[in-house]
Amino acid sequence: MLFHKEEKATVFLLEIYCMDHPNSKLLFEFLDGESYLATYYTSYESDNFHAVEVGIEEEEDDFNEIAFQVSEVIKPGPHKDPNYDSLLINYKNFPERVINTENNEVVFPPKEAS
Repeated sequence: MLFHKEEKATVFLLEIYCMDHPNSKLLFEFLDGESYLATYYTSYESDNFHAVEVGIEEEEDDFNEIAFQVSEVIKPGPHKDPNYDSLLINYKNFPERVINTENNEVVFPPKEAS
């Protein structure tokens, strides 16, 4: 289910790629330089109910999220919980660039958007 129009060009694009390349090692690069090597683990529908409940966010939000198993932290930052080896990606925290390290293919941004 599509909850936000931004998901179509971000999370859904990445999820489709991961389905076609399930064991690929992907490099995630964020705008602040934070980066990780990770492989696809699972995807699911999520929400921010807890953040609303404790007052961090004001409005409830449903969204799609993809979980990746991190194999290497290149530059740590706030996108990965330091207590877990997973990286959770959704439309609100989507990386600046995603590269398949096995064939150097740029997964995001897509070629037509570059």
